[in-house]
Order: sequence, then C-alpha cells, then structure tokens
Amino acid sequence: MSALQRRRRDAPQRRPSSTDSAVEPGRSASTLDVEFESASVSEWETWDQVPAVVLLALADAGCEPFEAIVGGANRPDVVSWDGEQVERADAWAVEDDILTIVEAVRPARSVETSPPWRLTVRRFPFVGEVKDRAGTVPVDADLRRDSDERGMDDDRRGAGVLDVLPQPVRRQILDTVHHPSFDDEFLLQYAKKGRPWKQEAGVLRATDRVMIAVHAKRQIEVPRRWSERRAEAVLAATPWHVQALTARLGPEEVLVLSTQGAATLAVEGDRRVALPPASGDPRRLG
Repeated sequence: MSALQRRRRDAPQRRPSSTDSAVEPGRSASTLDVEFESASVSEWETWDQVPAVVLLALADAGCEPFEAIVGGANRPDVVSWDGEQVERADAWAVEDDILTIVEAVRPARSVETSPPWRLTVRRFPFVGEVKDRAGTVPVDADLRRDSDERGMDDDRRGAGVLDVLPQPVRRQILDTVHHPSFDDEFLLQYAKKGRPWKQEAGVLRATDRVMIAVHAKRQIEVPRRWSERRAEAVLAATPWHVQALTARLGPEEVLVLSTQGAATLAVEGDRRVALPPASGDPRRLG
C-alpha cells in the first residue's frame, strides 16, 4: 500500500503587503534536506480530504472546483472567534478560469456533536490573458551531502516547500507576487514499503489583483533491490514536471453557505462526495 508523507505549514499565511519584505530566490535545497514525518488521514488534510458535506454545499451553490489544477487544504485549528471557541479550516483550488478560497468555521465540537460548517467562499474570476505554462525543469540543488551529515544539519528541518523547487520556478513565483495577501504551499511524498517513489508540490501566492499557482510533480520506478536511501537519492535528483498558471484577478465574489442538511445527501449518495484518501497510511512532513 502506498504511504503518503507530507511537509507543509499548519495554516495558510495572510499578512498585509506593506509589512512583507522582499524574498530572494537563492540556491535550491534538496528534498534530501527535508524531514518527512508521519501524519494520520483526516479531513482537511489535502484538497482530496475536504469533507463531503463541504463539497456538497459548494456544488449546491454552483461553485465546487470540479477540475482543479492544484488545490490545498489546512486542518481545523481551535481559535477564539467573537469570544467563543470555534474550529476554523481553510481550502483553496485553482481552475483554469477562477481561484476559489474557502474559509470554514463552526463551534468547537464535543464528542457527541458535529455542528455544521459555516462557509465563506471567496471566488476570483480571471480576467485578461491567462498564462499557463508547463514543462520539465531539472534539479539545481546540491545532492552531494552524506545522509548521516544531513541528519545532523539544522538546515534540513528548516527547508520549506519553495526552497526545494528549482531556482527558475522559485524566481517566477516570487517575481510574479512579491507580497502575497494569501499564500499556501504543500509538499507530499508517496512511499511503498518505506521507499519513496513520487513527490508532489503545490504553491499559491495571491493578492486581490494577481495570483500564481504552481503544481510540480515527479516520480521514479523503484526496483525491489533498492534501499530506502537509494530511492530517496534518485528521486531527489529527478527533474520536476511543473505547471505554472499566472492570472490577473477580477472583482471578488463572496458567498456565505452552510453545510446544514448536506450530510443527508452525502449518505444517500445523491451528489458527488469527497475523493477517497490518496493513501491508506498518510505521513506528514513537519
């Protein structure tokens, strides 16, 4: 069975552009510089794990991203909201003509109850020319360090998703959106019998006027005789297949929805529900 390993932040970042500092591309890190950790399968773990009731509510409102080029999600955090404790989750998806951002909030649930989600759906239609480019980009990271040395290196724990993408991809992302008001990223690694064979990365950086979304992936065939270390090294040296979509955003469209009543439809199978987990044993890269 394929296991999923993951490295991502706990929540998307929102910050005023006036407080952002410029980020320089710098040299790429290797996925050998990143420490993947175990993670349990749970709702909101990835876009594929967005709860069925949420997708049903989006579908009823005619705004579910059925053909997302790339999308992400962030598991609920318990936060204080107007003096009350609530669960708050996020998800986003980029199609070829629109960006959708979903903010989900509900009262912090007890063991006995599972309150409906209140959804604030923000949609940004693309206007003007949309640049959609795809191609294979070679690795430009230093792959020569010994594995034992990497295990003792603090830089390994500090490498982020953008860091491991090739420098031309990272430069395009940072040059397109210098100071995002919304950005999120993920890095997934798939393994069979403990040996990695596939990696997938996603990045979204957006302001209220422009966005760039990147979906990058690569995979290898892993012979039975290969060790985990060899598979890890070969995968880290494999070029990325990258799709980058850049667009100017039109006026924001805001919908406020509820998942109240959607659970019945999910049980009865009247509508499309969430996709099954990408892995029976997912893992998180922290």
